[in-house]
Amino acid sequence: MTSKELIQRYRTHPAIPEVADFLHLHPEGRAHLQGLSGSGALLVATGLVRSQEGVHTFILGDKEEAAYVYNDFQNLLDPEKVMLFPTPFKHSRDERVQDNANVLMRAETLDLLLKKPSWMVIVTYAEALREPVASSRSLKKHVVELHTGDTYDLSFINEFLQEFHFERCDFVTRPGEFAIRGGILDVFSFSADMPYRLEFFGDELESIRQFDVGTQLSVKTFRKVNILPNVEELDSVETRESLVAMLPIHSCLWLRDARLTLEQLGDDHRPAFEAALPQYRLLEYGAHAHLSPQYQRVFRQQTPPFFRKNFDLLATFVHTQKDAGTQTLVTFSQGKQMERLHAIMQDIDPDAQFASVLLSLHEGFIDNDLRLAVLTDHQIFERYHRFRLKEGYHRSQQTLTIKDLMSLKKGDFVTHIDYGVGRFDGLQRVDNNGKIQEALRIVYKDNDILYVSIHSLHRIARFSG
Repeated sequence: MTSKELIQRYRTHPAIPEVADFLHLHPEGRAHLQGLSGSGALLVATGLVRSQEGVHTFILGDKEEAAYVYNDFQNLLDPEKVMLFPTPFKHSRDERVQDNANVLMRAETLDLLLKKPSWMVIVTYAEALREPVASSRSLKKHVVELHTGDTYDLSFINEFLQEFHFERCDFVTRPGEFAIRGGILDVFSFSADMPYRLEFFGDELESIRQFDVGTQLSVKTFRKVNILPNVEELDSVETRESLVAMLPIHSCLWLRDARLTLEQLGDDHRPAFEAALPQYRLLEYGAHAHLSPQYQRVFRQQTPPFFRKNFDLLATFVHTQKDAGTQTLVTFSQGKQMERLHAIMQDIDPDAQFASVLLSLHEGFIDNDLRLAVLTDHQIFERYHRFRLKEGYHRSQQTLTIKDLMSLKKGDFVTHIDYGVGRFDGLQRVDNNGKIQEALRIVYKDNDILYVSIHSLHRIARFSG
């Protein structure tokens, strides 16, 4: 079985049309999906997300729980439409220090909301909801949308960026920086994890590319982009509100534990949250419902046994499930783990057959409705399953290399991947097919000169021989 086949089984789950019909007929309805277990809850949710388009916001108990749900959804859905909305701060009770990766993820969420996609998933938790964001109206005043083919005055863009606290520099390495070199604008928006390179022909915007800070190589092209400042810090933001208040009317709010969420919001934030709830579709998917559901759908999922590397127990489980007409499927994060488990089971009990799929899920489950038992490799081997979040714009070693190159002085030795060691002779503007670009000038033996575009900095390093 492939991951697509597993996801498709839940898109065609017999309960999905029933729940979707209720949500369609009751745009402010309250439902309780009972009896869901582990990542099985998210597979069911995946089927509903794709059948009931719009914004689906999942509210969990804390950042760790939210991170695992976020990872599962990224593996089950289009990752570009799955957003994690954390608190903007580091975990510190003594001082409220912003975490750059968290600021990035919050800005990405707001940016995607502004674009009004046909569907998207937001994963968050009460602590993050307590920190307000710029209202939709304020946000639109602080974003600039750029389209290829349109004309712009670079001096206007320069003023806009500086007004909203972007810093002009020679080379961008982190959000909030921009550089202008001739007809090229490099800008690092707070709503992106890589900077954009915008190339102009006169005043016309010819191309938009996203590039890697370390290598300077393009990774993706765009027809339009939004440039967003750090709205968490701007004093010019007039009004702020909770993320929930920004969601489109009749969006779907998924609550794992509504009572816990209300408690965590506290007296200062709970009234506004409760006041906003009636305009949304509410889906509680924990063991108990607290918001007086009008509709309930009972699923027959349960938690599988804890194997703790007991492969004899695993073999017995596979046989028991097969006798009951249930297929066993094991998900793996890596192909090597798949090979390892198959080799172990071949030695212990070759008849204990199970299906395998390369798909990282956090928790296994048994679905008695679909006659399917889904296990995870890390639970079988009793390994800690780490969640993975975007590193944001933490500077990599490659970024430091760029900074190092920019600190070069005339006469310093550098090495080029193709041409070897030469002497750095400064920066110089050169004509490249009718476009003026900045390049590094490197002098070799017999005064041979090599010009290296700033877009090819990854081919150069400081000589350390």
